Amino acid sequence: MKFNPVELVEIYEPTFDKSEMRFRLREVIVNTDRVIYLRENGVYNDLVDKEQVGLDEGHRFSTLHLTDGSMMTVVGSPANIAGKLNGGVIL
Repeated sequence: MKFNPVELVEIYEPTFDKSEMRFRLREVIVNTDRVIYLRENGVYNDLVDKEQVGLDEGHRFSTLHLTDGSMMTVVGSPANIAGKLNGGVIL
């Protein structure tokens, strides 16, 4: 399998204590050939205190579904992320 890397920003919860909803951001490199599909993550769009993680209110979140069955939520609308996965071409 060919490695086609793209840099994205993942949002994640670093703690297992769900009573305290704290999110963090980290850069990740994703192999575009491993992404099956993506969709907007409405739960995170409503739940995340965007100011707390250093984002503007206009930021959206999308969840990537990968070939190994894992999922990853990243910063960006589905159209924005699809454009990055497609070599900068926004669909």
